[in-house]
This record gives sequence, structure tokens and C-alpha cells, in this order.
Amino acid sequence: MGANEDLGWSDARWTQIASGQTGLSTTRVTASTVSFQNTQSFKYYKLVLTDLRAGATAYGMQISEVVLGNSLSSGSKLATAVQLAELSSVSGMSDASSPGAVAFGQDATAAFDGDQNTKYVNPSKVGSGLMTALQSSQVVTSIDFTSANDKSDNDPTQFVLYGSNTPMAWDSKAWTQVASGATGLTTTRGETKAASFSNTQSFQYYKLVFTELRVANASAMQIAGVRLGTALPLGQGFDHVSVSPNGQQIAALSNAGMVAISRDAGNTWTLVQAPADDYTDVLVTNDGRVMLADRAGSERYSYKNWLGITVWDNRDTPSSLRELAADGRTWTTATLPNRNWKDLVLSDDGKTILIIEHDVGLVMGICDSLTVLDYGKVIASGKPADVRTHPEVIRAYLGQGAA
Repeated sequence: MGANEDLGWSDARWTQIASGQTGLSTTRVTASTVSFQNTQSFKYYKLVLTDLRAGATAYGMQISEVVLGNSLSSGSKLATAVQLAELSSVSGMSDASSPGAVAFGQDATAAFDGDQNTKYVNPSKVGSGLMTALQSSQVVTSIDFTSANDKSDNDPTQFVLYGSNTPMAWDSKAWTQVASGATGLTTTRGETKAASFSNTQSFQYYKLVFTELRVANASAMQIAGVRLGTALPLGQGFDHVSVSPNGQQIAALSNAGMVAISRDAGNTWTLVQAPADDYTDVLVTNDGRVMLADRAGSERYSYKNWLGITVWDNRDTPSSLRELAADGRTWTTATLPNRNWKDLVLSDDGKTILIIEHDVGLVMGICDSLTVLDYGKVIASGKPADVRTHPEVIRAYLGQGAA
């Protein structure tokens, strides 16, 4: 079926294009091409599978891949742009909506994309939810909920979390209940609230059911973000650990390339994948900034209200720091000098960087303000452009040729 506007799954305005046999045999992982006559052009397509090989006894529908072809390019890979209804079971490393007429671009993946400008909307209201498959079995001890941009009536206010170590259908009775409680969301739009709970059971597959909305007769359930927080897993080599001076922020880097972060002195943890580079140390500040250093010669330290990381490297390739971005999943890069890096110190407000360095060209290029000492005496202070032309700086460091 096709349409040129975003229609719900059960909308009667879908236009039928074709019907027929899939042509699939009992041979596994084989492809079958079905051709038919059609001259109608549509932006949205809905594919309904109306018969199964063993319809009476099969426990679910399954298909490996669907590719839509057209008269210009029959091999065009459009599968990623076409939504084929809601999934009824979780496969590895996937997110799935609960059954319901979920619109294009507003399925469960919108709740896990780290973007509060997108949202998962399900008109099934109470009882709707989502499923997700983690990379490995994890002990979930908290959930972060982020409200959508509008319609606070549609906010979920109560939830139940279930777990499993095998893929299951949404309505399976074999799910194990992990926790239940309030989401904590208010009518403020775009806010994030954390729900923490005690749990020692480790699961790879999780199902989250929203059992109450703010207004019972709301038009739909909607949520902008869902993030599962896990307990710090054992046996993964978290041998680089940083604790903020106030003791509330903890970050640990594992040999397997995972960063575990706690915002509440180690009671609950969130796992984040480190960048592909070989990072060797981690640093966390009082306000929760998390950084990684990528050189084997790095050393982390803290003193009173100051935190710092020293990176030294005699190679020509630049060193760098990675900082966890605001979305809590991606990393930004701060490139450091390529030789004889001395001290990089971050104050506890996370805003000041103090550099002590004899390389004049380096500090002129990256600093906002400079203080220049000669034999322990301040000889100039100010913006780099002003310091560069100061007579005493020229005499002591730059030479008359730089005047």
C-alpha cells in the first residue's frame, strides 16, 4: 500500500498497489523477487504480510530483509527509509516500539537517539512502551526520562521495567519484572528526570511499559528520551578511575573501551562507549565534565579544588583530549600541542585552563590571555597580540627580530 502523507497504520486512506506471493521457500537466507505492474508514485509505503507458512502454529512473523525496487533501479536499497510496522520481538542491538499505529519517524528509536527534539509517539496510550537490546547483559539500576516538546498531557507518569536474556515478543508472559515506579516528569518541557531503583539481576533485553499518563484521555503517549543506567559491571577491567573533589562524580575507563559514569557517588552507573582511539586515562570534574586522554604517558591528579591531567609525548603526532558531549553519548575533541606538553589544569568550575609553557608560539596561538615571567618577575600581562609587542617580552623571549 502507498500514500503521499503520513498516515497511521490502520488508516483507511492507504492505497493498495499490489498483492501476491512472497515466493520464499524453506531454504534459509535466500532472496525472492516479486514483480508487479504499478504506475502510481508514493512517498510512504506500508507492507502487510497476510499469510505465514505455518499460520496456525508459528509463534511470530520473521523476515531478514525487504528491498523495494522501482523501474529505474530495481536494486535500490530503500529498506532503511521504509518503516514496516512495529516489531513484535527484539533482535540483537535494536530498539522496538510496542504494538500501535506509530507514525513514521516517531517510533522507539526516537527515544534512544539522544536528541530531545525528536520523540516517540504511540496512540495506544496506557500500556504502550518500548523494547531494547543491549550489547551485553547489564544490571539496570536507573532510567532517565526526557519529556517531549509539547502536550504534557501525553507524558508517561508511571512505568514498569521488565528484563530477559532471550528475545521475546512484546506480550510474552516470560518477561521478568525488574522495577516499577514514577517517571518523575513534570509539565516542564524537555526536562530529564531520573528514576533509580534497587536491582541485582542482569539482562540483555529490556521492555519498558508505561502504565499511566498524566491525563487518562490524552491523545497518545509521547516521550523524547529514555536512557537506561546500569550498575558498574564486574570483570571488565575498569582500572582507570577518577573521582571529583566533591566525591559525587566518578568516571571509570575499562580496557574494553567502555566508560562507566556515576553522578551519585557510585550508587548508579551509566555506560558509554569510548571513542575508537586507544585512550589511556579518564578525568571527571565537580560539575560532571568527563574527559579522556589518549597517550600512554598521561597522568591524572587532583589537589584540593583543582583537577588536572598531564600528557607528555615526544612524537610529532598531536595528543588530544576527548570530552563527553551534552548528549551523554558522543565525544568532542580538544587537540593538544604535539611536543613537550607540560600541565593542563581544569578548575572545579570546568571553565578555566591554566597552561605553564616556554613555547611562545604555542601559547600565543591557543591562549586568551597571557602572563609572562622573566626570572620569577612578571614583565607583561594581557591579550596575546598586546604581549607579543611588549618590549620586555621581545627582549627576554622573542628577540629584536620579532619587533
